Amino acid sequence: MSKKQKNQKKDDELDDLVNHILSSEPAKPNNECGEKKCHQKTSLMGFSCAYCQRKFCMKHRLPETHSTACEEKAKSASRASYKQDSMRIITEEKKKPGSTYAPGGSSESKSRKNLEQRLKSKLNEHQKQRSSQK
Repeated sequence: MSKKQKNQKKDDELDDLVNHILSSEPAKPNNECGEKKCHQKTSLMGFSCAYCQRKFCMKHRLPETHSTACEEKAKSASRASYKQDSMRIITEEKKKPGSTYAPGGSSESKSRKNLEQRLKSKLNEHQKQRSSQK
C-alpha cells in the first residue's frame, strides 16, 4: 500500500467519524431525564443511576425501565450479593451449628422465648399482688 492510499484511508476514517458525530442526537440538558423520549425536568427530583451515571425522572429511575444494559448489570449485582450472603451464612453455620437463621436454632428465637417466659412470670406476679390487695 502506498503512502497516498494510507493517507486517503485515514482521511476517509476521519470523515466517517466526523459524520457520525454530527449526525448523532444532540446531548440532553443536565436537568432533563436521561431517557430519550422523556423531557421531564430532574432539577427538583432527579435520580442518578448507579450503573450508567445518568440522571432520570421518577418514572425512569429504576434500571429496568431505562436501559437493558443497566437491567443486566442490576441483575448480576443482585445475584452476586445473594451469592455472597449465602456463602457467609453457610460458613457461619459450618463453624457454629445453629447460629444462623435455622428455625428453632437461632439465638434470637431462644432469647425471644426467654423474654416471653419472663413477661408471663411478671404478669403472674402482678396479678397475684392485685388479688391479695383486694
